[in-house]
Amino acid sequence: MHSWIRFALLAALGLGALHAVAQSQPVQKVQLQEAIVFLRGAQLTSSITLDVPVGDSEWVLSNVAGNINEQSLSVAASSGVVVQFATVRNDYLEEEVLSPRAVDIKRQRDEARAAREQIDVQAAVVAEQIEMIRANRQLGGDKGAPSAAEIGRMFDLLDQKMKIALLAKNRLNQQLEKAREREEKFERQFNEEKARGFQPGGRIAVKLYAPQAARSTLTLSYVVPEAGWMPSYDLQASKVGAPVQLTYKARVFQNSGIHWDKVHLLLSSGNPAQSAQAPVFAPVFLSLLDDQPAKREQGRAYAAAAGAPAPMVAASAPATPRPRQAALDGYVSTNANGIDTQFDIALPYSIPSDGKGHLVMIKSAQLAATYRYVVMPKRDADAFLQAQVSGWGDLDLLPGQSNIFYEGNYVGQGYIDVTRAKESLDISLGRDKRILVKRDSDPAFKQGPQFFGSDVRQQFGITITARNTRKEAIDLVVIDQIPVSRDSDVRIEDLNHGKASLDAATGELRWTLPLTAGEAATLPFSYTVRYPKDRTLLGL
Repeated sequence: MHSWIRFALLAALGLGALHAVAQSQPVQKVQLQEAIVFLRGAQLTSSITLDVPVGDSEWVLSNVAGNINEQSLSVAASSGVVVQFATVRNDYLEEEVLSPRAVDIKRQRDEARAAREQIDVQAAVVAEQIEMIRANRQLGGDKGAPSAAEIGRMFDLLDQKMKIALLAKNRLNQQLEKAREREEKFERQFNEEKARGFQPGGRIAVKLYAPQAARSTLTLSYVVPEAGWMPSYDLQASKVGAPVQLTYKARVFQNSGIHWDKVHLLLSSGNPAQSAQAPVFAPVFLSLLDDQPAKREQGRAYAAAAGAPAPMVAASAPATPRPRQAALDGYVSTNANGIDTQFDIALPYSIPSDGKGHLVMIKSAQLAATYRYVVMPKRDADAFLQAQVSGWGDLDLLPGQSNIFYEGNYVGQGYIDVTRAKESLDISLGRDKRILVKRDSDPAFKQGPQFFGSDVRQQFGITITARNTRKEAIDLVVIDQIPVSRDSDVRIEDLNHGKASLDAATGELRWTLPLTAGEAATLPFSYTVRYPKDRTLLGL
């Protein structure tokens, strides 16, 4: 028998025996110590100290995440103990497949059920009391006609006892209806929470060998997919001219099946789901597609004789494998456009296994800023206050949502996109209605299309007026545009844009205006579009 076959058989037998023996072993709870959280996924490290007997021994480790990437599992032992095998087990108990929220809802449902059952018992007692009163209401019995006094006592009994019992019955029926509604509400919530696909925890079974009895520390690490983090920012500016206070936070989420209790967190912008293998070069072969079948067959024969792939007539795209729907889908989204960065969080954090984002503080910084107003009147007549922040390059920022505060008030949400930032990071602080901007067509250029030989000429003129009604001077940036031609037969002529700068590639016109309090400025520009009259022009 070949040696590799013998080794495979021994390994299979060893794993099978390990699983069988592990079923009867006591469960040892490991302690989660560290979590390296990637933009998608996390590497967890746990440890436990065991008194390992001499020779072979089997152990089952709990407080381990579910859905472990088994290729990433690593188990090491100290004090000369050898780890012979380690395997993942997912034989869950029924109560282990419930999320913490589902467990809480189940508890409330059971309490509501117990309260409803108690009311049921009280209602049954009252019903029995009413029946007893009715059974004893016959007057006189075998002694003949009742006396007036007996009739009076009976009326008093009916008036008092029966009234009390009937009122109690009505009250209990109302309580019972509310109790049933409450129980049904928790039952619906419980079923909805169970349907979210909570990831339960798992087990790891290990087989150890010790040349002599020893106290050994086992350290295990593995990667789980149901975790990640998203950058989040708070940006606060107290007034124009003041520095901007930036608070860098992370929304950490995990549904690994275990509670991360006061663990050491490291946040990484890496992504272990991406392949670590460098691409392999492959040649690209060109071929011509010919509709004549005979020539196609000749091309295939020629290609086969030359040892090259035959030209393809048509090929359908290969089916894309559908990834497993993680339990976090619908809760979160991530952006992995940042550079590879790692943040070591000094304080321990507890992150429950609920798939929800939990805020973790990364750092805060005060950044110098210059302020200006920006308006793009073709898109929006309002001017926006903008802070141009400098000194952000050393903060290792990643693209993410931001919450913006100005003068102590919440302005709204923005987005920090460091992939587009250049020298400064531009932050919009909201609209300012005290900057009045209008954009009007110049009537002097409304002449319509004019025909010159085989061409059409069409003139356009625009006048922008901007007024600062604030009590202090401002810097205002006005942005507009002229069209850009990608066809040599379409030409932009007679361009007049005054003091505006022009980006010829995009057609952007930009004016930078210092406006004193109450000052107004007029910004005219015009151009002519020339194109062949036998063609239809799009884009104007």
